Amino acid sequence: SDPGRIRQILNNLVNNAIKFTEQGFIKIGTQITEGQLRIYVQDTGIGIEENQLENIFGRFVKLDQTQTTIRGLGLGLSISKRIANMLGGDIQVESKPGQGSTFSLVLPDSLLLKQELPKKEQTPTHKRFEWKNKHILIVEDERDNYNFLINILKKSHIHIQIAEDGQEAVDLFKKGASYDLVLMDIKMPRLNGYEAMKIIREIKPDQLVIAQTAYAQPKDQYKIMENGFNDYLSKPISPNYLYEVLGKYLH
Repeated sequence: SDPGRIRQILNNLVNNAIKFTEQGFIKIGTQITEGQLRIYVQDTGIGIEENQLENIFGRFVKLDQTQTTIRGLGLGLSISKRIANMLGGDIQVESKPGQGSTFSLVLPDSLLLKQELPKKEQTPTHKRFEWKNKHILIVEDERDNYNFLINILKKSHIHIQIAEDGQEAVDLFKKGASYDLVLMDIKMPRLNGYEAMKIIREIKPDQLVIAQTAYAQPKDQYKIMENGFNDYLSKPISPNYLYEVLGKYLH
């Protein structure tokens, strides 16, 4: 499956458990039952009223800490459920007021390895990729950041061009430049990532564009995906995770 997305879901579930649990425990565990892999986050927090359970996965719903109302812009659970569905699974919840809650990420057990594989020396992810025939555009205004990406990706032999802001990237496309993938920063001068991506898609509707951003809150993740990006990477970017994400799109 997608380890980055599974990690993202579990981070959201654990953060919620911490937020609503003042005493007792938070427990993370796994179960395999009825053809399913269940990864659960159990807490002894304030719990959720039964009549609110159907609403907590709503896009703009968040429980407050007094458990008296539903209010606010709560996107963490909505995004987590959406991602779980994309992975072929779901998120389930059991809860009682004053006793705590258990949120479970449920995935098909077909994702599990059925037998132990022979041990072998682990190879860094980047050594599995050879992209000498691929061209990408990195849109990034911070020199240290794009030099970091260039240094990581040079082992794949991919061809890299740099645009130091969104306007420069748009100008390249207007001149007929072509790339297999665009790695787009969000916060930039002159033209930000959202604006630049929209114009680029008007020029080339099927262009692959992956956001790279320091904004890792659920509402920011949701905004990125709602604005049409194919995927996103949260800074600081792990070298192996960068290769894994790019590897989904560069074949």
